[in-house]
Amino acid sequence: MTATTQSILKAATKVLRYPQLILLSGQKVYRNTFSCFNGSGKVVGPSAATTLLTIGRFADDYDASATGANADIKCVVDLGRDVCTEAFVNDTVNPVTAAAVGNVCYLLDNQTVTIDSTSHSIAGRVWEVNTTENIVYVQVLETVTTATSNAKTATLDTATANFTGNDWAPAAATLVSGTTFVIGSGSGLAANATLTLPGSGVAAGTEVRFAANGAQGAFTVTIRMGTTAITSTLTASKRWSARAVNVGDATTSIWVVDYTVDA
Repeated sequence: MTATTQSILKAATKVLRYPQLILLSGQKVYRNTFSCFNGSGKVVGPSAATTLLTIGRFADDYDASATGANADIKCVVDLGRDVCTEAFVNDTVNPVTAAAVGNVCYLLDNQTVTIDSTSHSIAGRVWEVNTTENIVYVQVLETVTTATSNAKTATLDTATANFTGNDWAPAAATLVSGTTFVIGSGSGLAANATLTLPGSGVAAGTEVRFAANGAQGAFTVTIRMGTTAITSTLTASKRWSARAVNVGDATTSIWVVDYTVDA
């Protein structure tokens, strides 16, 4: 689909409260227990995982396990509130598929969404893909958390190769708004570590936090954008936290960092 150069009719909307979704094969769930998107377009019950996105409660008992249907089945989820979605035209080259339900899609042009994230801003969360009419129902959000990047904290340490040469340059996709990154336990960090924020690919207004206890290993950290330092050196043997906000956009990130250092 190409961008339109004239006015169009208002996009169709659909308000969801009890959507019919797909329960993953192998799951057995019960009425009024929590339901989650699993990142592949289906819903599951909670489990010991950091990648699930809780959306509501199951409206009934459903059995997709070996003792039940032994296959993916339809189920109804009570979202607990109304979710308003809007219809977008689906890209024909890199279309949004059913596997994207629960995750985000991206703006291709002024009426079309795509699954291709390269150089495209987030449109919102996918709730339904209608292949017959080639439309996608999207919940437009200011800040989007996806099922595949829903962890609110992440611990980073050279022992697990998050730093290379005592440096860390997080990928844009990992900087989900609201996430706090705890930098290192000190077991592998040395002096003069740098944290380099990405220069593009991060939505406008994204806010993330970083924190560290420099007393563990006596390491220092400087936060920078490219080769330009945003903070002074966050000194060894000090505890500190930093709040970083992208005041630019997805094309050019401009980071503002506020930080505090404790004795």
